[in-house]
Parts: sequence; C-alpha cells; structure tokens
Amino acid sequence: MKKQRKIGKQHIVLAAFLLILIVNMAGLLLPLAARRIQTAAGITAGGQEDSVQEKGGQEDVSDTAQSEGADDEQTVQEVEADGTIYTKTEAVNLEERYPFEEEATQEEGGFYERLTDVNARILSAISEVETYCNEHVPGRTAAIEAYIGIQKVLGSRIIDGDDVVVKMDNGLLTFLSDDLTEEDMEICTDNLVEFARFVQETGAEFLYVQTPCKINKYDNQLPEGLDDYTNSNADRLMEGLAEAEVPALDLRDEIVKDMDFDSAFYASDHHWKPSTGLWAAGEILEQLNLSYGEDFDLGKVDPDVYETEVIDDLFLGALGKKTGIGYVPLDDMELVLPEYETAFSMDIVAAGDIYSGNFAQAFLDESQLERGDYYTKNPYAAYFRDDQALVEVENELVNNGKRVLLLKDSFGLSTAPYLSTAIEHLSVIDLRHFRGSLEKYVEETKPDIVVVMYNPKAITAPVGYHADLFDFR
Repeated sequence: MKKQRKIGKQHIVLAAFLLILIVNMAGLLLPLAARRIQTAAGITAGGQEDSVQEKGGQEDVSDTAQSEGADDEQTVQEVEADGTIYTKTEAVNLEERYPFEEEATQEEGGFYERLTDVNARILSAISEVETYCNEHVPGRTAAIEAYIGIQKVLGSRIIDGDDVVVKMDNGLLTFLSDDLTEEDMEICTDNLVEFARFVQETGAEFLYVQTPCKINKYDNQLPEGLDDYTNSNADRLMEGLAEAEVPALDLRDEIVKDMDFDSAFYASDHHWKPSTGLWAAGEILEQLNLSYGEDFDLGKVDPDVYETEVIDDLFLGALGKKTGIGYVPLDDMELVLPEYETAFSMDIVAAGDIYSGNFAQAFLDESQLERGDYYTKNPYAAYFRDDQALVEVENELVNNGKRVLLLKDSFGLSTAPYLSTAIEHLSVIDLRHFRGSLEKYVEETKPDIVVVMYNPKAITAPVGYHADLFDFR
C-alpha cells in the first residue's frame, strides 16, 4: 500500500473554509479572472481542457482546415504559418480513461483522500486568481523593481516573499529547500520503491534519474551561514533506492564531470538550459543501453549534430519575476535544434491538440518566444509546449519498436524532446496534472521502459492526494 500522511480534522476544516471563501468571493473575483482562467488554463466545469476551437488567441479553423468523422468525433486540421500541422481532436478525460480500482481507492483514503484532492484544486484556483490580480495591479512591476533597487543598494542577497530567493556567490538566483522529516522521506522513498517493483512485475525496465538543481552538491555557492537541504534530501533518497536495489542514475555526479556547472542553468530561473537537457537525454539513453542492453542511437543526441540559435535578453525567469528586472541580467534563450531530418507527432491527450512536423514544429511553442512583457511570457515553457498531464510522441523516422514512459517535473520540458529523437514512442506524464491512475496507464499501454526523472526540489511531502509527484497509484 502506498504510504500517505494522515489527514486530520484540520485538513477538513481548511477545505471547508476555503470552499466557503471561494463561494463568497466568486461574485467579486470571478468576473475579473474569468478570461484569464479560460484562456490560460482552458478549464471547463468538468476539469478538462476546453475543446472550443480557439488556439493562441486565433480561430482554429483556417482555409485549409478539414473536418472528419462528423458522425462521432470531430477532427479539425490546419497548416500553420511555420508549416506545423495542427490537428484538433476530441479531448480525453484521463480520470475516466484510466480509472482507479474502486477497492484501492477506498482502501487508501476514500472520502478523505478525495477531500484533500478538492482542497488542492481549491488552492490551485486561488493561486490562479491571485496570479491574475497580481499581474494586473497598477504599478506592481514598478513597485517590485523599486524595492529591489533598495535591496541592491543595501547589498542584500536574500529577498523575502512567498518564496525566499537567494543570490549565490556566482551571481545566479535560487530557491532553498527545507530538511525533510524522516517520516516524509520514508514516504517518498517507499512509494518510489513500490512503484519500481510494480513496473518490474509488468515486465518493464525501470530507472530513476536524479537531476541536479542550481545548488551544486559539491560547491553550493550560498552566502555564508545560509542553510539549504536540497542536496541532502536527494542524497537520502538515493541512499534509500540503493538499499532497495532500485536502478538509479545520479546526474548531479555526472554534470560536474562533463560541463561548467554554473553555465548549465539560467541566471533568473531555477531550470537548466536546453543544451543541458540535451546532455541529460544523452546520459539517460546511454545508461539504458548499458544497463538493459538497449540499442538507442546515441548519435541522435550528439551535440555536434545540433545547431544553436540564441535569442538575446529574452527571458526573465520565475526567480527573476520575484526580484524584478535588474537584480540579475536577463537570460538569453537557446533554441537547440537537430541538423538532421526529423518528423514527429506530439499529442497533448487531455486537450485533444496534436502538433506534427519536424522537431521545432512539433515541440516549440513560438508564442512564448515573442518579445513583450517579461513578467507574463515564459520562454522556458516554449519547449514541449509547457507542462501537460499526458503527452504521446511518435517518432516517424525511428523504427526500434520501443515504448518508453517518462515521469517528469518541469525539468523534463527541455529533456523529453531530445529523448524522443531516439525512441519510436515516448509517453510523458506529469503527475501534478495527471488525474487518472498511473498504474492503470502502465497496465494498459505496456511500456518497455519507465523512467522517473525529478529534480531535488521535487522531493517533497505530504503525499496525500493524487497530484503529488511521489504518489504513483
């Protein structure tokens, strides 16, 4: 049985209070936030992506559109200006498509689990409304930048807020992590071990990949006297996996051998760069070849067969948005594209959106690369078209017959596209958004290999509802 933290009365009270609060504030806030939520999140009352034929602020039907299957399923296809073939199909309710076993649901939480899940969704809705309001408060950006200007004059390297942002000795910004309790670490480790066993029992291979974060395990670059537990948490997880003999690859050890650590990450964002994601894909494929006798073509992820286009001063990352422009320089954006011929189909299943074409056409959302308001654009999310519940990628030019499932956090956005260059069928799941049963999905799709790739800051608890990265049910 997957371990979870106990849900006490305080959680029930909190959920009830939040629900009442939302209802009472709906009349005031929802008219303001409705357009933001509908266009940015595309959420309907049923919790799935809205299937209205609108994309990127433009109508989805062009002069070249085609409709098929009028009797049952409507399919609309168009060729975009850059040559991308965009197909709109019926959205899939993943919770219904991959349902939980009723007995397991009752056994592992039942009503209380569902209540906690509702609580999480309410908090998510509050965050969406809060974000919208914050972005549209007159003078907010100027106020942030004025405040940071004072901090710069004072020489401050710790910026307090909803998350503490720290400027390291190398000039990069980072978040900090708390020390996980023994109970929380045991929950994360045991759940991951049990999932690995489940995968192996289905006949598939398993690999856990520990990515690095911006705080170097061997040289943390933090101001003197500042404590952070990001890497110690990851060390404890890796030790638990080693004791359980679960196959694992620690990229924190490999990255310091292969590249300059600091240049592998953005200055204003917590993520690594696409060139680092390409490197990680090569490391993963090489490990799968060595451990399981696979024959993935490593030539597909050789940096020498890629060209890099750099867009200067395009990116203000998540950390930079909290400190304001000027605390660190704006980041350049890399577009690392294969020079060889490619052909992919990328299906964002829950939305019913399919993008087909070469690497750039299938995987890049160019709307995020347009210059504009640094506080609303997210160029990092241009890769793999942002975090999605389930993405199915078909490589039309690879015929190795392999089906690989990747479980990822946001670091996977700039790794998954490069993995797909050597894999015929790659499925990518983000458990923060995937509402169905992961075990049901594995049983039905029968992947040959399952890879779980998380950054150290993803190792968090509690694990009490099915929207947590370490809840593998």
